[in-house]
Amino acid sequence: MSARPYTREELRAVGDSMPSRGKLCSRCERFIPEFAELTPEAEARIRELLRNQRPVTAVQELRAVTGCSLAWAKLWVEHVYPWPATRPGPPCPSCGQPLATARAKMCIKCGARFTPAVPPQTRSVE
Repeated sequence: MSARPYTREELRAVGDSMPSRGKLCSRCERFIPEFAELTPEAEARIRELLRNQRPVTAVQELRAVTGCSLAWAKLWVEHVYPWPATRPGPPCPSCGQPLATARAKMCIKCGARFTPAVPPQTRSVE
C-alpha cells in the first residue's frame, strides 16, 4: 500500500470508510492514516494535549486541522499515544491472541466471550 498522506479532498471523498493506506497496526490490523495538512507544529500541539490527558480536545484539534472524520481522528489518537486502556491484555483463553485490554469480556479476534480475570478498578472520589 502507498504511504502517501491523505489530502483534505481525499478525506471528503472517502466518507465513512476506514483508511486503506498508512502504517499498518499489527495489533488491530488497521491502517493508521497520515495527513497532508498535519504540520509538525499542529502535531506537536495535539501530542501535548494527549500528554496532558486531553484526548477529546486532541481529536477535535486533529479534525479541525486535517478535515478528517471522527472515526479517523479517534483511530489516529489511539495509536499515537499509548493509553493504558489500549495496551494489549492477556491471551484469549479460546484462541490465544492478545485481548484488547486486561478487562476485556470478549476477544476481538475470535469472538469468544468470558469473564475477565482482572476485576475492574474502583475510583475514589475526592
